[in-house]
Amino acid sequence: MPGERVKIVDVAGVGINATDTIIRLPHFPAPDTKVELRDARVLPGGQVASAMVACQAWGLRTRYVGKIGEDAAGELQRREFAQAGVEAQLITAPGGLSQSAYILVDGTTGERTILWHRDASIAPGAIGPPPRVGGECKGVAGGWARHRGGINRGALGARIGNPGGSGS
Repeated sequence: MPGERVKIVDVAGVGINATDTIIRLPHFPAPDTKVELRDARVLPGGQVASAMVACQAWGLRTRYVGKIGEDAAGELQRREFAQAGVEAQLITAPGGLSQSAYILVDGTTGERTILWHRDASIAPGAIGPPPRVGGECKGVAGGWARHRGGINRGALGARIGNPGGSGS
């Protein structure tokens, strides 16, 4: 929007956020058996979303843009971004479900198996063209990111503090 002042951030990310249920098991079950779980925790997740929370915790000014469903998981995401201090621009898919994952962690090996679901209303293509991330930022993460006036697609892994680079 012309003339609008946008807050400068150090790093901005656009991506998928999810609600993860981490299920710790004593061992991975054989087919057609049962195993008692050690514990289960529901946590906000998603690679880019988690990266923005980590960057904020490290003292960087952060902005995240993503899509959530109109459900309890979406509200969890919204609350957690606010609590972490991440400026979150969340697009709500009316009637949609937020992405969720069940992560089974084998207690003997530490290996994980992920079962996940993404509602069609929040799929990456459903977000449309990249939203205005705005301002100037020193680093980028995610499928779409804006820095120093340009938009980069596929900037995942960009180095923080490298204004001109894509992290390759």
